[in-house]
Amino acid sequence: MFCLLIAIAAAADFNAWKLANKKHFSLAENLRRRAIFNKNAKFVEAFNKQHSFECQ
Repeated sequence: MFCLLIAIAAAADFNAWKLANKKHFSLAENLRRRAIFNKNAKFVEAFNKQHSFECQ
């Protein structure tokens, strides 16, 4: 269930990005770019957790 919610949120973020940047892709290209977008989002989240600017 949790994975489904994450997938929905990631899809919404990608769709918002597409609309904001006025991008249109074929179905195959859309799936490929969504996968890259999700992979990059996970990398940024992990990087931000490790390299926080908070005082420790």
